[in-house]
Amino acid sequence: MARFHVTGHIDAPPARVWGLLADWEGSAAWMVDATSVVVLGDQREGIGTRVRAVTRIAGIAITDVMTVTAWEPERRLEVLHEGRVIRGPAWFELSPQGSDTRLEWVEDLIPPLGTLGEIGGRMLRAPVEQVLRRSLAKLAALAAQAG
Repeated sequence: MARFHVTGHIDAPPARVWGLLADWEGSAAWMVDATSVVVLGDQREGIGTRVRAVTRIAGIAITDVMTVTAWEPERRLEVLHEGRVIRGPAWFELSPQGSDTRLEWVEDLIPPLGTLGEIGGRMLRAPVEQVLRRSLAKLAALAAQAG
């Protein structure tokens, strides 16, 4: 398992941050590596919602299909990445801090290629977490603007 973990402070209430997280198609505006995000099927929220994102990793487009496994509005959103390259659980946890939000973002990914993938995951921790931090900064900026 390769764990990628970032936290940040957002100058907006949890309800506003949640609204951005739950806006699947809009997430391509703040996720640095996402080029498109679409909902698969009619269900748009709650456990069982399925989403397909196209992300660019090192210039290569990868399709990432996810299923929502936890949905606690304004508190926790968890998905299960189901692809060959990107697999495993990931989640956002929101905690109120006065009128603002602390956001924790964790990706617990199962790398392909067994032990070799585990080593690669450790080597990629810093650059992947940098992408997550940049995405979190964009999310924070959007949440602050929306107010």
